[in-house]
Amino acid sequence: MFVHRPDSMAARVVAAGLGVALAASPVAAMAETPHGTEGKPGESYGQTQLMVRADGTDLTTPEGENEELDQVRVTIPVKIDFVAKSDGELKGPGDGVVKFSNNSTMPVHVASAKVTSSEGTRITTAEEERAAEAKGEADVIHLGLANSRGDAIDLGGYTGDGGALKEGAWDIARSPQQDGKKRETDSVNKLYLNKLGGRISGFGKLDPARETQVGQIHWTVRPGLAKAANGGGGA
Repeated sequence: MFVHRPDSMAARVVAAGLGVALAASPVAAMAETPHGTEGKPGESYGQTQLMVRADGTDLTTPEGENEELDQVRVTIPVKIDFVAKSDGELKGPGDGVVKFSNNSTMPVHVASAKVTSSEGTRITTAEEERAAEAKGEADVIHLGLANSRGDAIDLGGYTGDGGALKEGAWDIARSPQQDGKKRETDSVNKLYLNKLGGRISGFGKLDPARETQVGQIHWTVRPGLAKAANGGGGA
């Protein structure tokens, strides 16, 4: 989760991680980015780790205490574990588990995503992973997802400089609850990352016997609904 202080209304950039290993079942975790993570004026940076393994369990949502709130406060997934099957299929947590949670006093939107690969791995599009697999290349990974509004993305298409997300498809409503803790358990202020899965071309330098981070998703989250933030309509 990141916290946007009341005196600043600009974008926040937070990141989530990716990894590979052998384990029990897919898992995910959400948290709040620490204070003092300012980058450019009005922006913050964090990570969502992308993990792959061969067997993980429950979702945990550690919440950082913030006495300064309470304008923009969003919980993001900081880690997503994928299980690698023997045929190369990668399976993430089930639908309705990994989520953005808007605990703010206003709507927000996830504006863009940028995916980076960890050393020794390469996150690609589905087509590029298939080509690498046909050539016998190892540690080439494809990962995809669809949010609960139905917008599907191939994470390999967001490498390099990343890219903007579909306008309006990544808006997250605010909760009408006045109490911050009640907002965290509300249902209207959530955006889920579903259909988490992909493929790995094969294990080379990556050790399938242990959990390994294979990359990160860097999310940019901005206050307001996307169209309103871009000059159209009200929030």
